Amino acid sequence: MKLKLTIDPDIVAMMQAEIAAGEKAVTTALREAGAGLKSAWRGQITGAGLGTRLGNSIRLATYPKGGEA
Repeated sequence: MKLKLTIDPDIVAMMQAEIAAGEKAVTTALREAGAGLKSAWRGQITGAGLGTRLGNSIRLATYPKGGEA
């Protein structure tokens, strides 16, 4: 007697899609939080009278630059 088990749809493909979606969500959240922090920090610098040039030196760098975290 042989038993055959088939799982449809492919669980491995579903899990890979979930992982990719999670990575994209984390990267998007980090970029949005970083942009908000950068903007707030620039506002504090210019509000303190230190000038816009110093405020514009604040940059946002995320890793990896081209892909998802």
